[in-house]
Amino acid sequence: MKHASVITVCLLTAFGQSLFAQSEPVSGFLAKDGKTLYTIVAADNEPKTAATGQVASVELKDHLEAISGAAFPLVKESEFDGKSPALYVGPTKFAQANGVKCGSLDQESWLYKRVGANLVLAGGKTATIYAVCEFLERELGCRWFTFESSWTPKLSEIPLKNWNRSGKPAFMLRHLYTSHRAWGLTDERHQDYLKFVKRNRGNQMDSPLPVSRRPGTCHTFYQYVSWKKLFADHPEYFSMNEKGERFHGPNMHSKGQLCLSNPEVAEVMLARLREFIAKDRQELPREKWPIVYDISQNDNFPYICKCPNCTKITEREGSESALTLACMNKVAREIAKQYPEIIIQTFAYVSTECAPKTIKPEPNLFIRWCDLYTRSDCYRPITSPFNASRKEQLDGWKAVGANIVLWDYWNMGILRGPYFKPPRLETMVDAIAPDLRYFHKAGVISYFAEAETNLHVNPQNFQDLHVWLGYQLLNDPNQDERSLIRDYMTRHYGPASGPMIAFLTDLRQAVASEVKALTYITNPRREYQTPAFLGRVIGYLRKAQKLAPEGTPYRLRVNKELITPLAVILYKPELNPGMDRAEILKQYELLRKQQIEAYCRPAKQKEFKQLLAEDVKSLTRP
Repeated sequence: MKHASVITVCLLTAFGQSLFAQSEPVSGFLAKDGKTLYTIVAADNEPKTAATGQVASVELKDHLEAISGAAFPLVKESEFDGKSPALYVGPTKFAQANGVKCGSLDQESWLYKRVGANLVLAGGKTATIYAVCEFLERELGCRWFTFESSWTPKLSEIPLKNWNRSGKPAFMLRHLYTSHRAWGLTDERHQDYLKFVKRNRGNQMDSPLPVSRRPGTCHTFYQYVSWKKLFADHPEYFSMNEKGERFHGPNMHSKGQLCLSNPEVAEVMLARLREFIAKDRQELPREKWPIVYDISQNDNFPYICKCPNCTKITEREGSESALTLACMNKVAREIAKQYPEIIIQTFAYVSTECAPKTIKPEPNLFIRWCDLYTRSDCYRPITSPFNASRKEQLDGWKAVGANIVLWDYWNMGILRGPYFKPPRLETMVDAIAPDLRYFHKAGVISYFAEAETNLHVNPQNFQDLHVWLGYQLLNDPNQDERSLIRDYMTRHYGPASGPMIAFLTDLRQAVASEVKALTYITNPRREYQTPAFLGRVIGYLRKAQKLAPEGTPYRLRVNKELITPLAVILYKPELNPGMDRAEILKQYELLRKQQIEAYCRPAKQKEFKQLLAEDVKSLTRP
């Protein structure tokens, strides 16, 4: 994975000499007093965005017109008469003539630059939309906070400035899994937001490191070595327990793994991998061929194999990751002979979290280290004393030269899952920036986090802020998180921002004051959750409601943050600060119903209202 840094150096050198030299200041305006002389000129082959199929030039036009009130004509380059100054979008001939060769750019590299009175906005294969978003965000102040919350400034004039900037996202893959489909949102509504925050993910075929969907993206052992086909004749391919018995589980979330010290297992995996690669390449166009194939241990089981050979290797190397590497290295070495571009991805998870003492991973092997939620305090950074053992594990993989792709866990909430039960007041906002900076410094290639939320049940407080801040810093971890948080709170809550900032500040201080680790699922007790604290929180939110007019998005956003404090009191009556329980329950039901009707598509509303009715019934006391 050394090419990326080489490419970056070459790009910066080329840009610094040939692109930016033509950027002498020119007087004038992109728009003034609702008028413009500029035309938006789109490349004849302008690429569509992966998220929505829209083109970047349309987004530029829509936003510039909303900002300035001016009408910006949009034409294809082959139809442009050249009589006006222009904003050239995508791989235009004008851009190429002025040193911007989009075909030579790294896939997610973007740039915008002045050329005389004109502006070029362009990027690599998927990055023209990034160039437009960066320009609108950095230079004009646009923000896209959530799928329903954005900020577009109103400017009477947009002076033409010496705009020259280039870059690319800090992490190759950037995916915060929020389970939006479980919310009942339309995909279009959510996907449009993800385009603006530059989310990509490995199983998208136009991402820099596309992962094959054929075997799956995690817990894939049985996709390669099927117990249904092989256990009867080859039980030796599968795990052995302490009694010396071979066994298997029913599926990927099963009680069973493979015997990775058996050399035939690697051969079976390799044969199956070749089948997957061949089928992908038969069915997909060349530009969409996957690069990454996942071969990783099954879920929900505490060990790999306890046969004599596996036990011997584990004891010698100090971790069952030695079993994983011994097997995966063989597969990686062999597949590289036929397909040198293919990368194998495997887990460092549960019993394989720690790096082995002497075995090093092959260069074409990705280690997907999991910062496991049963052992990590996600509310404090990995560099805090509460997470010393987690940091030691990550540093251990870096020390053996691993290509690390990280699977993280935030304060998850799942509709019927065990994670956010009972509901509680909490925020992990102060862990996000230091974590992502440390991961980037450690050379982490890609970042995935489970960040499920209960939008229509008891949503984690300030979860939308977590997600927006996370995407901002995955793109550029050097941004000032204080400024980002302030910007979000001010714009997202509008007239109610004062008490909402007070709520967030109090909650952050409360989390920081906890003297014990806040392991997410194994100790849900929060010492700061007292009747006095709940009383203060309700007070902040009541003030915010008074400041946010009824019927506005601001009131909906404030009301969303009130749901979980009320739920905490209902589920834990000992925390009630003196409020009438019947009135609390009535408000709780009303606010949840309001969120469902505002944000859930009609086809899913009945389902969520039924869930609400069941919850209210269970909370109603005779």
